[in-house]
Amino acid sequence: MIDYNSILVAVDFSLAAQNAARRAGEFSSLIGAKMTLLHVLEHFPEDIPNEIIVPENVDTEQFYVEQAQARLIDLRNHLDHDDSTTAVEIIVSTAIDVVVSPHSAGRVISEYAVQHNMDLIIMGNHGKPGLLETLGSTTSKVLHAAAADILVVKQE
Repeated sequence: MIDYNSILVAVDFSLAAQNAARRAGEFSSLIGAKMTLLHVLEHFPEDIPNEIIVPENVDTEQFYVEQAQARLIDLRNHLDHDDSTTAVEIIVSTAIDVVVSPHSAGRVISEYAVQHNMDLIIMGNHGKPGLLETLGSTTSKVLHAAAADILVVKQE
């Protein structure tokens, strides 16, 4: 039997990713694995997100990293709403990381999993209709490139 000791949860802040993070939290508590929430700022700086305008006197990369870190902390703090000891342990022990890369998120997630000895990658599925769109491009890239096992959580 395979022991999962380190779980990587790829997060793009979509509802599907939030659902995957919650499931990963439940799963990690059941098996006692460490969990890391990872967000990738892909194709940076060529494809800078434009949802938020960066203040003039602030470094653009640092601004987006701090925004992502804040969102990951918020997600981590809401992994489980009960006050059980297990839920608190999950929240406290869950690591967060933001990677800025000129490459695709799929490539970065796969490489990160190898570099950090992750046993399992958990990702959300956006659930778009159609055979070719069943898995998003990032999920598909990770499925083909990752050395670790992968669990894709369907969007509820």
